[in-house]
Amino acid sequence: MQPFTLVQFSIKNLSKLSFLDLLKSNMGEEMTEMMSQEITRVMDQQSKLEKEYARLVTLRSELKGLSNKHKLEDVRNDILRVAKDLKESTRTLCRQLQDNPDVEGNQRKIKQDKQHLVYFLENLINEMRDLSYSQFKAEIKAGLDEQGEFERLRKQEKELNQEIKKLNEDFKKAQDDYAKEALENNQEILNLKKQVNETKTEAELYVQYRDRETDGKQACQQRQYDKVQNELEERIKMLEKQIKTEKLVSERIRGYVDKKTQNLNTLAEDQEKIKDKKIESLEKEKDEINRKKEEDEKEISRMHQLIQQEVDEKNKRDKEEQERQEDLERRKKEKMEMEDAARYIQRKWKWFQDEGRFLAKKKKKEPIKFGNPWTVLPIKNAKQARDLIEVHLSDRDIDMLEKFEDFPNLETVWLNNNKVMYIFINEYQLMPFSNMKHNIDGTRKFKFLETLLLSNNRLRNLDKFITFLSKFAFLDQLDLFGNPLSEEPDYRLKIIYAMPQIKILDRHPITTEERIKASKLDPEYERKQAKFVQPTKIKPIPVSQAFSKGEKDLYKEVDQIKMRTLRIEQDEEHKRQQFYEKKTYVGIPVPTKKQENKDKFGQNTEDKLDEWEKNQVKKLFREYDKDKNGLQKDELKKLMRRLSQDDCIIGKVPALNDDQIERLFDEWNTNKDNKVSWIELREGLNKWKWTLSDRERLNDLVDSFFKQSQKFKMQGNDKDSKEYAARALRLQGSLTKTKPIEIEKKREEVVPKRGDFFHLKVFRKDPTNSFMDKSSTFKFNQ
Repeated sequence: MQPFTLVQFSIKNLSKLSFLDLLKSNMGEEMTEMMSQEITRVMDQQSKLEKEYARLVTLRSELKGLSNKHKLEDVRNDILRVAKDLKESTRTLCRQLQDNPDVEGNQRKIKQDKQHLVYFLENLINEMRDLSYSQFKAEIKAGLDEQGEFERLRKQEKELNQEIKKLNEDFKKAQDDYAKEALENNQEILNLKKQVNETKTEAELYVQYRDRETDGKQACQQRQYDKVQNELEERIKMLEKQIKTEKLVSERIRGYVDKKTQNLNTLAEDQEKIKDKKIESLEKEKDEINRKKEEDEKEISRMHQLIQQEVDEKNKRDKEEQERQEDLERRKKEKMEMEDAARYIQRKWKWFQDEGRFLAKKKKKEPIKFGNPWTVLPIKNAKQARDLIEVHLSDRDIDMLEKFEDFPNLETVWLNNNKVMYIFINEYQLMPFSNMKHNIDGTRKFKFLETLLLSNNRLRNLDKFITFLSKFAFLDQLDLFGNPLSEEPDYRLKIIYAMPQIKILDRHPITTEERIKASKLDPEYERKQAKFVQPTKIKPIPVSQAFSKGEKDLYKEVDQIKMRTLRIEQDEEHKRQQFYEKKTYVGIPVPTKKQENKDKFGQNTEDKLDEWEKNQVKKLFREYDKDKNGLQKDELKKLMRRLSQDDCIIGKVPALNDDQIERLFDEWNTNKDNKVSWIELREGLNKWKWTLSDRERLNDLVDSFFKQSQKFKMQGNDKDSKEYAARALRLQGSLTKTKPIEIEKKREEVVPKRGDFFHLKVFRKDPTNSFMDKSSTFKFNQ
């Protein structure tokens, strides 16, 4: 009974909705009226745009010529704008027409569907009463068939819509292509019109230009002719004036010459009389002069004898001076030999204190230690071996080297503080300083050797060593200090002369003055210099006879300028050679710092700080003086304590206590501000003694810096690696410092002054026209 009741309830509800039909009919009329108004408005707007488009197209065809170019451009922009608006309006109208609903039809359809539903439900109730559902089943089947037909029609509609859309797109594309082609054709037409107008304008301008050019040339020629005519007329007037002046001058000169001739004749007669008187007085004076001449010749012969005696005495004194100089040179040489022996004993004693006494205690022979680069590689494989370019094997007591052939790209090997006797490595840099090395024959295969550091070894025979090293064409850095051959005379100059490619020798750059001095070691130096300063002969330039006098004068002047320039260059070169040949730089202003270094040469620098070490102290000073106002007493004490611990890593520590620091603080505090600035501290750094740091600590620092440098090198950080390597080398250099031998200054002996006598003959004329003897004798002291 429940379905039956539900169907009856649905029929009652549908009957209640019949009163809404009237309301729906009224609502449909209002909606239809509103949609018609909207469509009317869109159509009016589209009509207005079409009229505007037609007006602009007509105006565009009327605008022609260059004067209407800007207006034509504005009209084109307006046409594009109106066309865009018209297109948008058409699209809106189509959308309105497509979306306009059929209100009355929809209402009729709803009413029919409702009646059909009521009829269907009433039949269903009757069948439910009769318990027969054949009609209901047939209607359900017909509804399902109708629904399938609806789906098929909807799918067909969708396909047709897509086909229509594709056709519209093709049509739109064709329309756009046509519009684009039309626009390009219009643009080409405009360009051609513009080109025609420009060509016409250029032709008119060219004709005007040629007319004006012709008129200008005619006017210019006329002005030139007038100018030439005026110049000729002025020249005629000037020549007439010159002729008149010449006539007047010639008449006056003729009168002046006649008058002057008479005066000269009178004067000649008077001079002839005076001449006779003069001849007579001069004859008397001649006799007197001949008499005095004989007396003077006797006096001159006596003076020659005195001069000869002086020359003999001078030669004797020079000979004695030469013997004395030879004796001084012999003594100096003996003293230098004694100093060399003292240095040799000092090196031997130092070696014994550092190594020899420990070697003497060894009873058993130690096994041979091999230096192998594989031992320092953290990752041992072929790739690491190929990439390795630098290896540190210092302080390992190495006797021999092995397995270096596995490292083809190795460039630098550090072998300091080992026992290597022979080296057979083909590298770019070799640094075996402080080894037990007697010779370096093992390096003869080093074709590309750039750096060779052989300090503190046992190399001798400088000439043989130079002959061996002259084969290394790429060598630019060499260290040989601490070897016996470095004590030979002219050791540095000989190496510079034999190997001019070297830039740094014994950690000091080679200067230009040293190269000039080294060049004098060449036995043919004098001949080359004489040939260099010999003036070259310049062949005269053959001047053609067809040249004018002015051209010939110019050629002569050019020859004079060339000869003058050549003489100036030769004089400058001669002065330059004389300057370099001088042993002293007397008269040349020496810089203050250079003069200080010259005065301090040979002094012990262990108890002083140089400029580099002062800069290292400055970095530590700025850690406490960040505002650059100076340090107070407590801060200064902290700074001195850190310097005592060698935190600057300079290898030196100050020998001061707290009392001395307070006393120095009072001396530096000149302005009574209880602070010490860096300038005051820098000036007072060398007022106390400095001592070398602990040797063991310096060795530890050197090893630490070398390891840190190698670590950065393996990481690819070349900048920090070089910085740490430079620090290690500087500290290692401080370990080899010894007390310098004081050179005795040469005492200058007082040489007695030399006296020469000169007899000066003087004759003076008295008022009576006679000569008087005013001779005298002078003594000249040199």
